[in-house]
Amino acid sequence: MKSNHRCPAFLRLSQSLSLAALLAGNAGLASAAAVLEEVVVTAERREENLQETPIAVTAFNEQTLLDLGIHDLKGVGDFVPNVRVVALNSTAVSAAATIRGLASAEPSLAQDPKVGFYLDGVYLSKNTGSVFDVVDLERVEVLRGPQGTLYGKNTTGGAINLISKKPSGELGFKQQLTGGDRGRFRSSSVLDLPAWQGLSAKLGYVVIQHDGFIENTGSSRPQRLGEVDNEAWRLALRWQPGDDFTADFSYQQASTKAAPQAGQLTAVESSYLDLPVVTSFSPFTVVPPADNPFRQALASGAVSEDRLGQLALDNQGYERYDIVDAALHLSWQLGAVELRSITGYHDLDGDLIGNDQDGGTWSVPFGHFALPQYQGNRKAHTAWSQELQLIASSADERWQSVSGLYYFAEEAEELHNRWDLLIYLPGGALPGFDGGVLVNQNALLGPPPTGLGEEYSVDNTSWAAYSQVTWTPPVLDDRLGLTLGLRYTEDEKEAVILDATPHWEQSASWSNWNPTATVTYRFSDDINGYAKVATGYNAGSHPVRAGNEEAFALTADEENLIDYEVGLKSEWLQRRLRVNVAAFLYDYDDLQVNDFVSGATVLLNAGQATIQGLELESTLQVSDALVLGLDYGYLTFDYDEFVVGGQDIADSARAPFAPEHTAHAWAQWRLPFSGPGALRLRLDATYTDEYIFSPTLYRNGTADERTLVDARLSWSDIPLAGGALALAVWGRNVTNEAYREFGTDFGTLGFTTNVYGDLATWGVDLIFEY
Repeated sequence: MKSNHRCPAFLRLSQSLSLAALLAGNAGLASAAAVLEEVVVTAERREENLQETPIAVTAFNEQTLLDLGIHDLKGVGDFVPNVRVVALNSTAVSAAATIRGLASAEPSLAQDPKVGFYLDGVYLSKNTGSVFDVVDLERVEVLRGPQGTLYGKNTTGGAINLISKKPSGELGFKQQLTGGDRGRFRSSSVLDLPAWQGLSAKLGYVVIQHDGFIENTGSSRPQRLGEVDNEAWRLALRWQPGDDFTADFSYQQASTKAAPQAGQLTAVESSYLDLPVVTSFSPFTVVPPADNPFRQALASGAVSEDRLGQLALDNQGYERYDIVDAALHLSWQLGAVELRSITGYHDLDGDLIGNDQDGGTWSVPFGHFALPQYQGNRKAHTAWSQELQLIASSADERWQSVSGLYYFAEEAEELHNRWDLLIYLPGGALPGFDGGVLVNQNALLGPPPTGLGEEYSVDNTSWAAYSQVTWTPPVLDDRLGLTLGLRYTEDEKEAVILDATPHWEQSASWSNWNPTATVTYRFSDDINGYAKVATGYNAGSHPVRAGNEEAFALTADEENLIDYEVGLKSEWLQRRLRVNVAAFLYDYDDLQVNDFVSGATVLLNAGQATIQGLELESTLQVSDALVLGLDYGYLTFDYDEFVVGGQDIADSARAPFAPEHTAHAWAQWRLPFSGPGALRLRLDATYTDEYIFSPTLYRNGTADERTLVDARLSWSDIPLAGGALALAVWGRNVTNEAYREFGTDFGTLGFTTNVYGDLATWGVDLIFEY
């Protein structure tokens, strides 16, 4: 276990922040009249007070999302205990979410993430395509732990639900403009139309542009890595012909063009520096060690653990994606029973033309993917889902229930060309090279550069039935609550390797019963406790990146998890102090991990793990003008068994994307101001302990601890033309800290790349709302 000596540095920062805020809040607690606002969530499929919901859930409302600059899935990661959301390597539309140490950073369209992503309750099944700007975002809810008996797709880690605003039925308009450094521009326009014959409509349009942080000097055309040119539009309709029926339809289309953040070369294998490189077999051509690309990289200064402002990537192109999301929500209120139908559709189509993962331009390229003349890296994914929910309660509300049927189907296809990739062969593998040799894959395969496992398709279906019932028995002054839930799931998956002749095909199915039980107790009107046991499972997966038929046959089975959890949700000081605590213990079985078998990447069931943790979320209303917050997460992840290649490496394996400590301290002041409107200052400081990116290949792939500070000064509620104007100046990572966000140690290929997070960023918001 790591030493805890780093965390106090953050605590000192948060204590200083809190002390300064307390001094600024001159009125003090004794004279404070304001109380904390009630937080309403829909984590249990009905609107209820966060403090009465026996789930570890964090909710961000519209104002908090604006203060924190959150517009998509990736933005929530730093502000929730024991949660990480990181952008994946060489892509602008994909992210990997980790909740309580359960992560999946695999961009393959064949694997399901451990954390479920939802847009307005519709499940988004892949990491690829999960990052897009949501037009008119109202709130975000992050649910930690298995949620299978409540709704949607069963996942072991938890769920992140992005919820957009519904039409109001009244005329309204909101325009937000953001400008900032490095060509940053964002325009969001939303028009709310008045109701007609029970029909309301809302239109939204967003444009996002940014020049990126890193200059690419190896491209034939001017290019900055991380530059983005996106747009999205959304139509929302609501029909309410009467009090008992509501229909909500939404359609959003997002288009992305981006030069993805590329991996920077941070380490090379020293034993490879003097190896010859075979670049061609017809004729047989050998590049001497002097032209070894690793030696060139060192000589040019391109290998650096410090964040570089320039990279020389000669094969980096642009990523283009079109993403469509549609949903139809129907609700019938039948007395004490509500029947709901949720129909969802998700479609992704795009490609990445040119993807350079070698960190530089060399005489012998390596880590090159998807050359333009060979179609690039193409992905296509379509998914449908249908869910029926029955939500009921007795007249005296002693009985409450949520029951549902869920169906999900998806089809996907990917072409992932590997080209100019160096392969290490040990001594004796080729005649005349006793000490080992580096072989360019181009030399082995020859044009066209396709290898088995580069083009595949998947066809998956899942259906489930679930029910959860809560009973308040007539004892102990109705303070006790008992909840039982059960879910049955069946998953069927089929995968086809399309570049094999004849095609390789694999199909498999899995089923699972997932029960849950919760006991709640209301100690007082302001203090609620709960204890629960919940289970979750992830279906197995086919190794679509397999390069041979033997490896393709190694289909992974499902993994299972049992969550033992206790929590306390409380409010103190006449509801001016809110403190929520959760402690958990996970028993994790048949965990799925990526490994290298028979020359191919496969997913294996490696063994067992024990995960323990603690989460604290607190908010203090010091006075009418001052609010403070402190959130903290503690996590330990221990492998009890981790078998790869026939060996148990549990003692040396480490959990990826699982920092031991995470914390977030914030303060918000309403400053004294005699003019129109209100003047507010908000400061946020987030701490993330060190973490690694791979359970076994982490020698050169570690994200060091970091503390990031954000600030925002806003002048809001300024009367203008019958509406309200707001102005804000903000900065992210104002201390300009350089930190690693993601990395890949390519192991036997001999090099490591890392993606770094954003440097200091500043901007100005202008918002008009009518």
